[in-house]
Order: sequence, then structure tokens, then C-alpha cells
Amino acid sequence: MFAKFLSRVKAIPARSGDWANRLGPVALMGYSGGARSSDVKLLDNFYRSPRDCDMYAELTFHEPGPVECPPETVVFFPVVKCGNMLDGGVKHDAATRDDWYLATTEATTDLLEKGYIPISAGGDGSATLAMVEAYKRLFPTEEVVLIHFSARPSLETPEKPIRVLLEKDLLKGVIEVGNRCVSSYDRKVRKQHKVMYMDIQAIYAKGLFCIRDIRNDFPVFISIDADVLDPAFAPAVESPVPGGFTTRDLLHVMTSLRGPKVAGIDIHGYRPELDICRGDGLGLTQLALSKVLKESIVKAYVISTQTEEEGLERVRVMQRQGTISDNPYPDY
Repeated sequence: MFAKFLSRVKAIPARSGDWANRLGPVALMGYSGGARSSDVKLLDNFYRSPRDCDMYAELTFHEPGPVECPPETVVFFPVVKCGNMLDGGVKHDAATRDDWYLATTEATTDLLEKGYIPISAGGDGSATLAMVEAYKRLFPTEEVVLIHFSARPSLETPEKPIRVLLEKDLLKGVIEVGNRCVSSYDRKVRKQHKVMYMDIQAIYAKGLFCIRDIRNDFPVFISIDADVLDPAFAPAVESPVPGGFTTRDLLHVMTSLRGPKVAGIDIHGYRPELDICRGDGLGLTQLALSKVLKESIVKAYVISTQTEEEGLERVRVMQRQGTISDNPYPDY
């Protein structure tokens, strides 16, 4: 049932030599395991929304094929469109949890082997397990730090993706950001596995800049559950918890993440049927997550172990190499 999607991924060529000393390109796939149509709704608005980002650069969308640097663009972040894992003609209920896991593992492995950064949009968060496991199978000697944005630690049951990764000892560490609904058992598991956490109350007590205390020298996997946002900004989640981040707070914290590179990104937790929509049918959660997805892609290109400026310097290398014009107004 995933044959069409997987054949599309296999058709993507390996990244060219132009990207040898750069981060990216990223490959974006729609994942709806556990949350029907969440990828369709999210990606539909994402591809139609403005392509400019907060760092005064633009995303460029590409069908599977060689990604070349357009000389007329000052700074660009290419996104290869892998499509939705489950086509509209296939019944969603026909795919089991194991089917989703195997297909996601295969697709992620293929993309990583070709030099792309895999990004999953939609679903219930189960893609995180498959994507991290695929990364560790390919690069067993590399340590990975998982940064998880969520209202809950998602550790309460043994089958939860992050709990499975911890039990299998596949992570160098886990950083929980934005938790505000933590049970006593969650605290026990966090202590047992030495999970670092920055609960929402601590973040606001110390100020948003406290996230800059995290210094990380390992590849980062970013997992963002929509419920980390306050229900005023993201009402379409299964179990909304008041008192969360504003959209701008989340974007600000994301810019402070550190690491030598991004191993992958999973943005999940969106339930389209629960969204509050404008007159034109555009949902509030859909709108917020499209922006979060855009800026997370930017993060995949500019992440740095030191400062945001150092990350941007990697982008400027393209200009120094002459691949991209230094003049933002080439007609003058």
C-alpha cells in the first residue's frame, strides 16, 4: 500500500557534489499514521503559504530530481517534495502500525543514504521511532539527542516512541521542552533515564532565554507535538492543555537549539477534524503548524553548536563560493 510512495523516494537522486560541505537538502514526507488526513491538510496549506522565512531567506520546493542553486536567489533552502505516504485511493484503516513503521524506516533510510535530511509532517508521533531507529542503523557510532516539544513527556506507557528509544538505549539523551502536564510516573521515568527537562513553568520563571543554557555537541532529532502550543494557537489536538507556548515563543526557542546537524524532524499531533476554521476553511492550528514547519526546515540548514550567527555563516559560504549572488537586488 506504500509502494507508490516508496518508489517515488527511491527515484530521488543522491544529492550532488555542490552540497558536499553544506547542510541539506531536506526531504519532506506526509505521514498520517494515527491521525487521518493530518498530513494532507498540513502540507496543502504549507505549500500554498508564503515561502519567505524569518531569516530573510526563501524555501524552494522541488519535485524529485537534482537540486541546483538558482543564481538569482540570495539565500534559498530547497525542500524536496516526497508526497504523502498514503495515497488518497488507499484506505487509511488498511495500514497497521507495523506497516507504517516499516514504510517509514525504509523511506528514511533511503533518504539518509542519499544525503537528505528527512522531515515528517502529520501523524501521531510514531514516525519519530522509525526515523531515529533508521538513523541509528545507518550511523551506529553517532550519538543522537532527541529534543521533544510537547505538553506531556509521553513516557507513561512502554509502547510510546520516546520510551521505546530510551529502553533500547538508542539516544544519547532526551530534552523535554514545554511540558505542563506531568504525572508522578512521568517524573519517575524521567529520573530513571536521566531525561533533561525544561517544563513550561521553569521556562517562564527563568525567561525564554534559559533554553540557551543547552549546549549540545551531538546530532539533533527534533520532535514537535502540536499540543506544546497553547490551545488558543493550536486547538486541533487530541488532548489540549492550557498554558502552553505562543507560536512566537516556540519559534524563538527553536532558534536556540544547538547541535552539529539535524538528524531529522517530526511535526505531529494535528487533528484536522478538531480545528477552528476561518470563513475560507483555513484552520488556526493548520496555520500555526505551517509556520512551525517552515522555520524547522530553516533550522535544519543553519543549526550550529555555538551561536545562531555561526549557523548563518554556513549559509553565507554559498555566497563566498560564488554559487549565489551577494547582491540582494541583482537588477540594480
